[in-house]
Amino acid sequence: MRWLPDEHSECNTNRSRRGIIATIPRRDQGNEVTLRSLCDLTATLMLHQVLCLKGDKEAVVTHLAAHVTANIMKGLLFATLFTLSLAIRFEAEKGHVIGPKIVAHPSASGSAFTLFRSQEDRIIFTIHSAIDGPHEATIHYHSTNIAALGLMVNGHEHEFVKLPATRQPSDHQTTLHLRAGVNTFVIHKKIGQTIHLDYVDVPRAIPLAERGATLNYLSYEAEEADYNGKQIGPDRTYMSLPSEASGRKAVQISGDQYVEFTLKEAANALAIRFSIPDTADGSGQVAFLAVSTNGLNLNLTVTSKFSWAYGGYPFNKNPSSGSPHHFYDETRSLFGKTIPAGSKVRVMGSSDGVVYTIDMADFYVVPEPYAAPDNILSVVDQGADPTGQQDSTKAIQDTIDAASASGKVVWIPQGNFLVSARVVVDKVTVRGAGPWYTNVFTNTLHGVGFFGKDAQNGGSSNVGLYDFSITGATNIRIDEQLDSGVGAALSNTIIQNLWIEHTKCGMWLDGPFDGFHVTGVTYRNLYADGLNFHIGVTNSVVEQSNLRNTGDDGLAMWSDKTPDTKNVFKFNTIQIPILANGIAIYGGTDNSATDNYIAVQVSNRFQAVPLAGQTTVSRSTFVRCGAPDRSNQQHNGALYVWPQQGPFKGGITFEDLEIYNSSFAGITFSDGHMEGVQFNNISIVESPWAMELHSIAGSADLKNVVATDIQVIGVASCVGDAFQLNDLGGNSGWNSTKCLGF
Repeated sequence: MRWLPDEHSECNTNRSRRGIIATIPRRDQGNEVTLRSLCDLTATLMLHQVLCLKGDKEAVVTHLAAHVTANIMKGLLFATLFTLSLAIRFEAEKGHVIGPKIVAHPSASGSAFTLFRSQEDRIIFTIHSAIDGPHEATIHYHSTNIAALGLMVNGHEHEFVKLPATRQPSDHQTTLHLRAGVNTFVIHKKIGQTIHLDYVDVPRAIPLAERGATLNYLSYEAEEADYNGKQIGPDRTYMSLPSEASGRKAVQISGDQYVEFTLKEAANALAIRFSIPDTADGSGQVAFLAVSTNGLNLNLTVTSKFSWAYGGYPFNKNPSSGSPHHFYDETRSLFGKTIPAGSKVRVMGSSDGVVYTIDMADFYVVPEPYAAPDNILSVVDQGADPTGQQDSTKAIQDTIDAASASGKVVWIPQGNFLVSARVVVDKVTVRGAGPWYTNVFTNTLHGVGFFGKDAQNGGSSNVGLYDFSITGATNIRIDEQLDSGVGAALSNTIIQNLWIEHTKCGMWLDGPFDGFHVTGVTYRNLYADGLNFHIGVTNSVVEQSNLRNTGDDGLAMWSDKTPDTKNVFKFNTIQIPILANGIAIYGGTDNSATDNYIAVQVSNRFQAVPLAGQTTVSRSTFVRCGAPDRSNQQHNGALYVWPQQGPFKGGITFEDLEIYNSSFAGITFSDGHMEGVQFNNISIVESPWAMELHSIAGSADLKNVVATDIQVIGVASCVGDAFQLNDLGGNSGWNSTKCLGF
């Protein structure tokens, strides 16, 4: 989203440096029986004078640790038995349903059957597996005619499943070849009339994380490691290095100083979040980090080119403009071998005179490069250069066009492929060897991206992008310039296992279009939104994705001119957005954000088509969120409810939310009029005040909203009786109100 002076960012969490400490059985959410993990409460930041801060107190950690400790043994036993002997049931109506009709029926395993009627109909499931290899699955269905279903796993077509005609619901066995980690499984109709699909059982699948993305790395904070440098922070002061560090703390090293991480699990790759000083002209300097472990020595290039922004929105690279921010970037590398648990990984600066600020390190277990599938056209055969020395733009586009015409798959093998312009995709699948092995990059500003056709030209459809990195060269935000890893209009498209970095936006999608699905994408170090559904995007899903250091909203739906409708952001982890929100819903109809680690704004803003239908934010966790507004004295809460450009008239629900250690308010109501907005089962823990009201009229309905460890006042409000917080029962901890003068 574009920034205005009164729009600010909130904060979120990332996975623990200790990893999953214990697992606890929790409710069945329909698709998956999920287990909850205890995560370290690493903060994110805002571009304000006071930013999300890792609290000096340990109340949040203590609160969650106590909750987990009582269930550790039960949870671990449950998880072990579950993984070894039980199947996870995937209810058809709970998948991403694109086309099939959902029909409620009392004999369904869940709440309904899905009816496949057209060959365009499909359902997308997300499956988490502990191992690579075949998994025997059971499809429970009913069809009065002989029929067949097509199956696709991670973009690979399996042999279609022939289903005999049955008078009663029946089971059919099939084999799914899954990866270790997160998988997509697509069922689509091949032949037959109407097929009633009830569910799919997958033995040896394992639960996904209950909230946030199921991540494939462990994070280690520098200040919690061994070091002989200097700790900075905690500090929430705008334009200070600690204020943008993940835990409001970091470690500075120079000369022979070091940070040394001790691995709690084996790893074969790492990413280091760092900052080094900018040059006097803002062009950025280059330095090196030395990484050593178990006889292995790496020398990693780091630069300030892609960090350090200055001045006011939309910011620039001129240090004389003042107001420096956006300090951090990342570098990553494979080790070339597996480093066992217990090993020590030492990080030192290897450039004289440079002070390095080390925030954190992520350690991965990266799979071997994926092999080329059958029926491919390789970009190398068309002249693409895997060494990155020669421009491969034309070779890649020529391969895409040929594959689209012939029904083949584009293969981008292991290597670095230089491009200087966007490529256009339509009715084609593009695959790489994995985002740690296949990298499509540019050294030109705005010179990379996989784009569909524009919506006004019909858009693109049936696109698949899998298993590669897209790396830009963007170090300045130019709003008028198209600049994203993936863009334009892409109907019936799956994006999976990409790594997008150093572009303006990760994905900016201009509709109208339908049926877009994102799973397992990593977004890093961007200058604007992570992903934005803009103008009439419908029935699309973003899940299991991890966003860090975005320059604007992490995930956004912007109903500009045409409403975004029936979209879902679920099970995502959004960390350290520099500007705006973790998730933002600007107008639209029947959209939702569920099961995320995030901060949220729901609003009628940016001339969006007003909210309609049912908008839901549920089952999500907010940690150390909120910020002061730089243009006035009010504060943005972890939840920001803002009917600025049109009243809220019901149909908005916030429920089953946990808000911890906000910088100011747990919930902010601001500017406009609302009625019938529902807040149910919400906990607000250790905040200065639970709620803050500004220039707001009308009412909200609150039930089981419980505030504890509130430090100043329950409700900070100067609006008097203009706005009513209707107590529907079960509320506590926020019954005092005071005007604090802002």
